[in-house]
Amino acid sequence: MRTWRFEAMDTWFFRESRGHDSLGVSELASVFPPPARTLAGAIRTAVGESCDVDWAAWRRTKGECDLNLKAAIGFGDDLGAMKLIGPFLSRRADERLYPWPRHLLEHILPDSESQKTDIQHKYARLHLGPVLHTHLGRVHAPALPAGQVGFKAPENAWLTLGGLRRVLDGRLPEVGDVVRAPNLYAEEARLGIALEAGTHTAKNGKLYQTRHIRPQPELALEADVTGLDALTPPNALLRLGGEGRAAGFRTQAGGTSLPTAPASTADDAGLLLLLLTPAALGGWLPPGFAAEVRDGLTTWAGEIAGIRLRIHAAVCGKPQREGGWDMARNRPRPVCGLLPAGSIWFCTAEDGTLAQATSRLHGTQVGHDTALGRGLLAVGRWPAEAFIEQN
Repeated sequence: MRTWRFEAMDTWFFRESRGHDSLGVSELASVFPPPARTLAGAIRTAVGESCDVDWAAWRRTKGECDLNLKAAIGFGDDLGAMKLIGPFLSRRADERLYPWPRHLLEHILPDSESQKTDIQHKYARLHLGPVLHTHLGRVHAPALPAGQVGFKAPENAWLTLGGLRRVLDGRLPEVGDVVRAPNLYAEEARLGIALEAGTHTAKNGKLYQTRHIRPQPELALEADVTGLDALTPPNALLRLGGEGRAAGFRTQAGGTSLPTAPASTADDAGLLLLLLTPAALGGWLPPGFAAEVRDGLTTWAGEIAGIRLRIHAAVCGKPQREGGWDMARNRPRPVCGLLPAGSIWFCTAEDGTLAQATSRLHGTQVGHDTALGRGLLAVGRWPAEAFIEQN
């Protein structure tokens, strides 16, 4: 395994799924971190360039002009031997950041109160709360314990490795474990105009607005890549994202993408499954899970990595819409919906022990397009005190 690290030479633009001509669009924002397919394309290009590939022949023959290279990087949607995990944000080359778990909420105290207590942030976890009658049936919905009000999930916040370890172990993060967008990058509005392909003159009425990302000097994108060790190119520059902005890349021996799994206890109610990368599921449930009604309550039973599980509830973010450009077919990709990183499932194991389930599930992937790194799971403790409140 090699870790590929991409560093910005200028701003970056990773366009959202809407097009410039979408109805009502005044400005297109950047998706950050970018889609995994964007980094996979950059890695393929870097490997191909280092092998002196003839890209015109490559497209014409669909990679058949260099079978060894095609076996390594594939063609089109087939990634060949290449497998990617990521992308992740990284600071100072040795501090990887992880998505904010959706069941973790934050309360920022008013200035007057924070001055008295010298604490500006409080954190709380969602527990499995009272039974609700919903379109899914009678289910236990996640809720805050009694008396905790004013909490919400922050936007554009990440956890350090230490913070993720604390959350997976059933504890709350410390203030220093939380890293926010203003400390990582700035957003810059840009105005541009489309050009005629033949003459490179401005097109009439084709002004557009975009919002670029300007990373702090110590911020980079990382992805762990397997299957390319023999073809890893030397450190170099490449074009990355929309408008082909310059980025430098370097590779190094990679380690694990995850902290170690927490040790379960006999009192744990179950386990939490945390998505560290977006998952292609076609919904909010892992493939193969189906609803079952027991004692008037609806839960969802299925299997992941050979472990029978029962999902009692989930905390999911808004679907992450992803499109892009299909280089092999020279056309836009259909927009798909992904379950966002940070989503959480409250689960119990139907067979075996929690320790066995944790060992099998931690670091596995769920859903489709796993070669792109989608659906990476981390296992957290579901403490007994956060179990279902009966009512």
